[in-house]
Amino acid sequence: MYAAPRGELTKLAINGMLATRISYMNEIAGLADTLGVDVEHVRQGMGADSRIGFEYLYPGCGFGGPNFSRDLIRLADVQLQSGRYSALLEQVMDINEQKKETLFRKLWAHFAGEMAGKTVAIWGAAFKPGTARIDHAPVLTLLEALWAQGVNVQLHDPAAVPALRALVGERDDLVTYTHDPYQACEGPMP
Repeated sequence: MYAAPRGELTKLAINGMLATRISYMNEIAGLADTLGVDVEHVRQGMGADSRIGFEYLYPGCGFGGPNFSRDLIRLADVQLQSGRYSALLEQVMDINEQKKETLFRKLWAHFAGEMAGKTVAIWGAAFKPGTARIDHAPVLTLLEALWAQGVNVQLHDPAAVPALRALVGERDDLVTYTHDPYQACEGPMP
């Protein structure tokens, strides 16, 4: 049986809890969307409860980043090595991967699957604001899905563009990088 040091287990447990909060809020956001409820009102109500608070209570397109993702995989490994299985952690990771497809699904539905030749503007490629890292970033899933449908992307995230170029190469036929966020919105209308 594996024995994780207390410090390592504490760090892994913290990231597991944060990932669970994010995934739960994303599930609530999906339900709110289906019911026609503004999830921001739900988030405000939840956050006002002192037992919950507002931190990591924002819905989004999934979490990413090198450390967060690695720590969740490591936590799952520690559990398995200890003879335990965590259905909760497995669900959190599954929900996160599904959420990375949310924006594409919404675009697909909006355009009734007729996406070839459309142009989409994206503001932000990094896995979180204020960083240039794109490791496990939700935008990677979105870009691949858009490109597979023949969609042109105009992307603004000056900090993350070098990392994105290094990962996907020059894709002038499918992506234009802009230095001005409003420039990303100019061009042919879908």
